[in-house]
Amino acid sequence: MRGLISVVFFTLTISSIACECHYQSMEQNWRKADFVVQIRVHEIRDSLYFDIGKTLSYSLDPNYLEVEGFHVLLDVKQTFKGNVGSSIEIIPNWSNCDFRFDKSREYMIFGYIDSLGNHKTNICWSNFSLDSTEKLNQFKKVIDK
Repeated sequence: MRGLISVVFFTLTISSIACECHYQSMEQNWRKADFVVQIRVHEIRDSLYFDIGKTLSYSLDPNYLEVEGFHVLLDVKQTFKGNVGSSIEIIPNWSNCDFRFDKSREYMIFGYIDSLGNHKTNICWSNFSLDSTEKLNQFKKVIDK
């Protein structure tokens, strides 16, 4: 009986912290995105979040702020869709769905603008590092349609 209770508790715990994405192809994300941009991380701004000390990422490794983050200022290298300037700030929801940016990489970002005018993205979109030749080739096919 105790084992069954443990399994139920574990299942409920995992489902409550996981991010639930409904699969959409890169083409579907392209159509629904407000903006699609090639970017480089300019600055990680997670430390500006008033409750940063209470986040799971910070409690597991406070040094993560030196190399990666969720709240970022991005230099836009090229705009493929939407009307954005030379830089955009991604405001996270501070949830398990937030996209984690590595400061040393360039990305293709699919995003949307929320009702407050904030630029947003998350792991459910077709974001990818430009290190991925496969994803880059797939992207080229999408924009060539």
